[in-house]
Amino acid sequence: MILTCPACNTRYLADSEGFQPNGRTVRCTNCEHTWFQEPPQDGPKQVVVEDVEARVVRSGWSGGAVSHEQSTSRRTPWLVAILLFVAVIGATLAIGYMFRTEIARTWPPAKGLYAAVGLPVTTGGLVFTNTSYSRIVEDGEQVLVVEGVLVNDTDDFVPFGPILATLRDAEQNTLDSWEFVAGEGRLEPGGKQIFETRRINPPAAAFDLELIILPGEAS
Repeated sequence: MILTCPACNTRYLADSEGFQPNGRTVRCTNCEHTWFQEPPQDGPKQVVVEDVEARVVRSGWSGGAVSHEQSTSRRTPWLVAILLFVAVIGATLAIGYMFRTEIARTWPPAKGLYAAVGLPVTTGGLVFTNTSYSRIVEDGEQVLVVEGVLVNDTDDFVPFGPILATLRDAEQNTLDSWEFVAGEGRLEPGGKQIFETRRINPPAAAFDLELIILPGEAS
């Protein structure tokens, strides 16, 4: 017969003859709770047997229950490590966003990285807008035409030097570069300067065009 502890629901397999004819008191080996077990209804009567040792019916686990505190303590280091990693990544991204102009000034290649994620960076208050380039044929030669507008989005006069144009291939290897002058090299607050430059016989493998404003003399 199957006995079930009313306190912890642990189940035991026991010989039904040990509870004839009037039942007996038993104790749970798991929680030590005791109770009176009635004899089975369909068991034989008037049979006296010696005490029967119950054995636990389980699926292999012979120890006690794992406490909530033990389980939580095992997970805590992992949770702390994950939260710390997320906090460090978040802080790094926040710093990179807030100080993107200073970072780009110190490390110019960062401008390309910011532009790739939709955060164009200007390092001197000047912004390239409406930039376009096209290939045409003039006098039988291939010509690359680069056009655009340079805008001063600050409240101060901003001096600037020549513009450096660089052509790179799909692997970002530099193929060609040249400098050109746009206007008088100084823009008033909110001012705009249209520019155009041409490059004869540009490399056929050119894939990417980069424009960088070189420093100008302060006035």
